[in-house]
Amino acid sequence: MRSFLIVETQPRRQGGTAVLVVHVNGKLVKEDYENFVPEFDRLARGHGKLRVLFDMSGLHGW
Repeated sequence: MRSFLIVETQPRRQGGTAVLVVHVNGKLVKEDYENFVPEFDRLARGHGKLRVLFDMSGLHGW
């Protein structure tokens, strides 16, 4: 099971700035970070400045 999930791969615009919603569940491991960073970089290149909402209500540590 993946520990993180990018909910919106096409961030919505709110007030002119893209908003990316990320849900984090379980325990984060090194591989989660290694998978997240390239995806985040790809989205940032495609959308410019991003506002990020991390829902960490299901996070159980790292």
